[in-house]
Amino acid sequence: MQRATLKFSAAAVRQFSSAASHQPPKKLHGINGRYAGAVYTAASKASALEKVEGELMAFNEVLKKSPAFAKFLANPTVPRAEKVKQVRLWCSCRR
Repeated sequence: MQRATLKFSAAAVRQFSSAASHQPPKKLHGINGRYAGAVYTAASKASALEKVEGELMAFNEVLKKSPAFAKFLANPTVPRAEKVKQVRLWCSCRR
């Protein structure tokens, strides 16, 4: 019986291990978990985990200090474009 051997190119192995290194340390479930995982992966690939964490923490503080803004963002009757406009306005004020 002849044993089959698999050969992988070095590039394929490196891509796989590199992609695995960007995975979140903990798998979260549900829609919140999917978004959290996507943000973590994107920030990791951009080498910006600390920056993104800081920005998210700052945004969370804004939502805590401004319940009206948090309510505005959570309101399903407000069009997404208006929410994006207001968040971008907030972001531009921070720079």
